[in-house]
Amino acid sequence: MAELTTGTSGDAASSHIAGNIGGDLLKRFRVTFDYAHQRLWLEPNALNAAPEQFDRSGLWLSRAPDGDFAVGDVATGSAAQSAGIEAGDEIIAVNGTPSSKLRLYELREAFEHAPGTKFMIRVKHGTRIVTRQLVLANRV
Repeated sequence: MAELTTGTSGDAASSHIAGNIGGDLLKRFRVTFDYAHQRLWLEPNALNAAPEQFDRSGLWLSRAPDGDFAVGDVATGSAAQSAGIEAGDEIIAVNGTPSSKLRLYELREAFEHAPGTKFMIRVKHGTRIVTRQLVLANRV
């Protein structure tokens, strides 16, 4: 997965940042940084042909100050969008476990399970608390 930025404000508007290539992609290559010419060289390694499991939720999450998970964005056509989860929501529990007791990386790994895997997500949506069923699905 890679993210290209088109932002016009904040960090996304920096002239020094064009995007973000994640570690799951980079581990598939021998990476060479040519700082003098501002280039990045990627040479495929043994992991390049191995199938990769990605987060099938479509959620961009971060830890909220209160310990819940803040939904920064929801991918169009994703499982999260189908479940009715929106950017700005806060996930307060997953399958009955409070978010404060979950680690973000563990949740991301759980969202890599097979398509059709179901999660009951308690969401703070504005002032309301709602439960959504998230059914994992491939996005590509």
